[in-house]
Amino acid sequence: MQDMEITRQVEEMRMDKRILSQIGESLLERGNAVIKLLSLAGR
Repeated sequence: MQDMEITRQVEEMRMDKRILSQIGESLLERGNAVIKLLSLAGR
């Protein structure tokens, strides 16, 4: 019974990691866009 609980928790952690990595990628893309805008404005 405990093994089932552990595997369920591991699967949830994997889902969380996938979601977090997607959020991180979108944040990086936004950050890069902001940096480009700032460098263009700074010229």
